[in-house]
Amino acid sequence: MKKLTMIMIAVLLIAIPASVFAGDGIWVGPTALYSTGMTFGELSTEGLEGYEFDASDFNYGVEARLDISIFQGSVNAVYHADTIFGDILETNLNAGLYADLGIVGLGLSAGPKYIVLLEEGYEEAVEWGSNLKVAADLILGSTILSAYFSADIYDLETWAETADFESLYGRAGLSLLFQL
Repeated sequence: MKKLTMIMIAVLLIAIPASVFAGDGIWVGPTALYSTGMTFGELSTEGLEGYEFDASDFNYGVEARLDISIFQGSVNAVYHADTIFGDILETNLNAGLYADLGIVGLGLSAGPKYIVLLEEGYEEAVEWGSNLKVAADLILGSTILSAYFSADIYDLETWAETADFESLYGRAGLSLLFQL
């Protein structure tokens, strides 16, 4: 019994540090962001129960990630048609922490949010506050299926003082990422 215990401890001591570097690299793929917003509290308690989904309920785009050890940087660019500003490209730039736990990955990141107005006469990106992204990934070799919640925060410093996750307002999304 002692020998088995010692072998298991040795495996854990080798596997845990090795898993930190397992998902390193660049990941790119399509993303779909649900167009109806909700609070993180609603999503975590009720889930998406009662929502009927249709392809027109989503906005589509691309996600790119860079994983280095426990750090992660990502860019989400999602096209929105017919908003009150016209057609826009929503871009979230994030940096944060990521735990690669083998088949499952968990991430928490934040960064600026930019809106690019695609109507004629507008050529600039407008900073639209900040965003906070919480992600849970299913890692299948060189493919990741990522479910995430992207919250809009207009003043990140003020929110950081209270850190009220339940009242965060944002949208749920899915990404299918492939390692380059």
